[in-house]
Amino acid sequence: MGINRPSLYSAFGDKRQLFLKAYARYRDEVRARFAPAFDPALTLRQSLQLFFATALDFYLAGANGPQGCFSVMTAGSEAMADPEIRDKVQQALADTDKLFAGLFARAVERRELPPDTDLPLMVQLVGSTFVTLAVGCRARFPRADLEAMCARLVNLVAPLPTAG
Repeated sequence: MGINRPSLYSAFGDKRQLFLKAYARYRDEVRARFAPAFDPALTLRQSLQLFFATALDFYLAGANGPQGCFSVMTAGSEAMADPEIRDKVQQALADTDKLFAGLFARAVERRELPPDTDLPLMVQLVGSTFVTLAVGCRARFPRADLEAMCARLVNLVAPLPTAG
């Protein structure tokens, strides 16, 4: 940015405050970027495909290599020692789970999934794949491998309708 540390902290507060502000900005960007994947006009399958395609594009971007997911990376670092950061990360992950819970509930209502679908399990499967994807992006796994992982998950939780 071309400014020295005192000027940076004068503008944003201490290092921790700067981190919290950066994380809040990131969360706003993530909500906006991923919102189209939760459009009610999409089928469950379309929503999941768009969600994972968006995640791959977003998490593999970065001038210095893949950035991964700030929330997932923070969960394994700063959140361990800082209760406020931990609360923010837990809330971010819980908010994502709520979006997926709504997505799966809507799929049951629309008869895209059977009425006895274990919705918490579906949310857990998608959430676990999401975390694995974020770490895989950061670890520079080949995009094709990450895409295949996401496609397998989509096929498992939102199979194509069978003829008959």
